[in-house]
Amino acid sequence: MKETDPPELLLRDMVENARLAIDRAGSLAQADFFVSPLHQDAVIRRLEIVGEAARFVPAEVRQCIDLPWRKIVSMRHILAHDYDDVSLYVVWDVLTIHAPIMVSRIREYLAGQPISPSTAPDATARFIVFDGNEGCGKSTQAKLLQQHLQDRKIDSILVRDPGTTRVGELIRAILLNPDHDEMAMRCEMLLYMAARAQMMKEIIQPALDAGKWVISYRFVSSTLAYQLGGDGLTIAEIKAVADIAIGGRWPELTLILDMPVEMSRSRVAAKFLHKTKTLFGEETKEVKDRIEMREHAYHTMVRANFLAQAKALPDRYRVIDADRTPEVVHRDILAVAEV
Repeated sequence: MKETDPPELLLRDMVENARLAIDRAGSLAQADFFVSPLHQDAVIRRLEIVGEAARFVPAEVRQCIDLPWRKIVSMRHILAHDYDDVSLYVVWDVLTIHAPIMVSRIREYLAGQPISPSTAPDATARFIVFDGNEGCGKSTQAKLLQQHLQDRKIDSILVRDPGTTRVGELIRAILLNPDHDEMAMRCEMLLYMAARAQMMKEIIQPALDAGKWVISYRFVSSTLAYQLGGDGLTIAEIKAVADIAIGGRWPELTLILDMPVEMSRSRVAAKFLHKTKTLFGEETKEVKDRIEMREHAYHTMVRANFLAQAKALPDRYRVIDADRTPEVVHRDILAVAEV
């Protein structure tokens, strides 16, 4: 250690205090986090203890704990200034994943062991998907995330599924055209996968290979929500076809923007209204695509399918409460996406 660093014994004490603080903060959050303001304050104080330990390690160690340290500092600031809108799962991620990782890396340093590089700042390309029912804010949040990455000088591209490529847009037009109401669900599923295969080959994989982040609104998660069960389609069948279509390149993170179906449908109601000029003046008609025309019960099932995916794969999915202002939702997304 450098002469400017605190004595090693003091740092060891700080790390041990940080570990105990994490355990206690996690217990508080799990038990009663949003009920008692005292518990919120206690979590804030314990996050400060954890963050303090990171300030007194050499630069090479700080590099390996930079990501969890920034997450801790960010969460401490959010809790201290606006914790009414913080989702519990975001707090839980910091307390159960990032803070323990940081303490573990400092312990490795104190023990003279090689420090694990897994939490070093990572500029590696990532594939992130926004999904959920119509009207939940996917395109808005995708664009906000891309702007955030641009501000941080991280190259990224934004794609929509199905579409983006010439072939994909042609397939999209077929899929959404209400005239094709005879289309079987297996045909529908395969068309979505065909558009996806083209976009993966032409757009997504080359971008990832070039080190760019890829942000997509909708992907295979949509097929597992909208087409699951139709014509007897199973999760295993859909995933098997998807794996071929996307060449095994699944997203690192899928963000499900969730809200009640009634709310999501009301948000897009205005989109369905189209004005046309006739001999008798202007006329307003309701125009929906083939998927939007399906009954309320269908869209309720779709929402349940999205939530089931997130429950089954918690390491790759996160559910975001989308029934809030875009700014608050965006803040939670940045915390979850670790950017």
